[in-house]
Amino acid sequence: MKSICPHCGQEYPETPDEYLGMSSECLTCHQNFVIEKVRFCGECGTANAAQATQCRSCGKSLVPQMPQMPQITAQPAAMPQTVPGQPPVVRANNGSMLFVLAVIGVVFIAFVLIFLAAMLLPALNSSRGKARRISCTSNLKQIGTSLKQYAIDYDDRFPHLSGADGLEQLRKNDYLRDYGIYCCPSTKTTRGIGNVALTYGSGANVDYAFAGGMMDGSSALFGNAESAIASDIYSTSVSKTNGADRKDIPNHNDYGNILFHDAHVSGFSGAQWYSKENRGSSYLYPNRDL
Repeated sequence: MKSICPHCGQEYPETPDEYLGMSSECLTCHQNFVIEKVRFCGECGTANAAQATQCRSCGKSLVPQMPQMPQITAQPAAMPQTVPGQPPVVRANNGSMLFVLAVIGVVFIAFVLIFLAAMLLPALNSSRGKARRISCTSNLKQIGTSLKQYAIDYDDRFPHLSGADGLEQLRKNDYLRDYGIYCCPSTKTTRGIGNVALTYGSGANVDYAFAGGMMDGSSALFGNAESAIASDIYSTSVSKTNGADRKDIPNHNDYGNILFHDAHVSGFSGAQWYSKENRGSSYLYPNRDL
């Protein structure tokens, strides 16, 4: 499309159609004009400005032309610069630039938040795991205290049954009735309610192994301070617990707490935490031997 400055007659032969109706500054006379289609003289064919009434070449009157409606834009158009023989250059819209900057800012903030979350979540998960281990240690210490009280009333003997049945002797005889103490906080085991017995099977409500038949004191036959009497579940052949297969699913990942004969509790790290060296060769049902 050709356009002409109505002030000085400077022609711009290659003006894009999308600039029609926009305001521009003539680089020849430096006056503003609206970019419009030219009017051709019917006598000599000369191109004239859209608002011209006479041909600038032959002087003949031009047929009046209906004015064109200017294009409406969402934001005021910036003043384009024009160069003779080249299409006008339109400056970027300030509103668009602000929008782009706002989008970049939002994306940057989102990236920073994601990065911080990726850095902090492992630390938070580690802290939660340590808190659960500490709570588990507390559970076993309470079981150890209850076993000592039981031994006082039963001629220094601890419950003679192993596993959940031995721990059930503590519960049903009112030495430790809180079902929550028998559940490790690192598992999803549901604590018992009412007066239901402790069990490892379907509907399990206990997460600790127990060695029955020991006596308080120190002996090679009935245990000493280095002999384990209860511990976290390590690996068991029990087929069902809470409706799901419990085989080879420990309470913690590469960690376990062990309650010893003298009521102290120690935590051990690593996949071999349940080794004979750590537990004093005691057999804690239903854990498997390594």
